[in-house]
Amino acid sequence: MITVISPAKKLSNECYAYEADHSQPLYLNRSTELVNQLKSYEPSHLQSLMGISEKLSILNWERFQSWEPSFNSGNSRQAFFTFRGDTYSGLDADTLSSQDLSFLKITLEFCLVYMES
Repeated sequence: MITVISPAKKLSNECYAYEADHSQPLYLNRSTELVNQLKSYEPSHLQSLMGISEKLSILNWERFQSWEPSFNSGNSRQAFFTFRGDTYSGLDADTLSSQDLSFLKITLEFCLVYMES
């Protein structure tokens, strides 16, 4: 079984994560290319392209402008602790043990690699 976990529009400003295992994004080079392209778009273009509200397009435009590909525990955190959509609320990441998080990380990375091959 393959489970797809998509990002969510709702994000948490708080992070209750403890020192969970972290890694660099698998597709950082592709992400850099995409964000560099998106940086050149105006918020109104992002709104149309992404089918989002004006407020959200401005927020995303600001995020793209400040995005840097050097991630570390001081400037980033795992999606488990950031996204707050339905999938992530059901996951209830803040209650998972470090063993649970390690299992999820390994499983999700395996699924990504499997889907690419």
